[in-house]
Amino acid sequence: MRGNDDGVRQDGRDDEHSTHSAGLAEDSPHRVSYDTPAKRPSQAVVEAVSEVTDTNLTDIGPLYSAIDPEALDKLFRRDDGRGAPTGRVTFALDGHEVTVRSGGVVEVRADGDDE
Repeated sequence: MRGNDDGVRQDGRDDEHSTHSAGLAEDSPHRVSYDTPAKRPSQAVVEAVSEVTDTNLTDIGPLYSAIDPEALDKLFRRDDGRGAPTGRVTFALDGHEVTVRSGGVVEVRADGDDE
């Protein structure tokens, strides 16, 4: 599946849990797509890290220790009438580098991996 320059899928699919790579290969992140109107980015982040680490959602460190969940959700909200937001945010959570991209994509990689 080819994506654009920032790695967002081009096929228009909005599968809630579309996993594009299994596990954490050294050269590529674990990438998950989520349904942007139905799910908040903050929720998708916790679920993606849980999936990668094979950990219960409640056992992951608090998201607010890494980033303000409300601010993250507002960055990628589509209800302002100006069209879909663009961009990405990267932060560390539970020993992983997490990138949230516009278009409903979360990438998780082990801290220290090069992009």
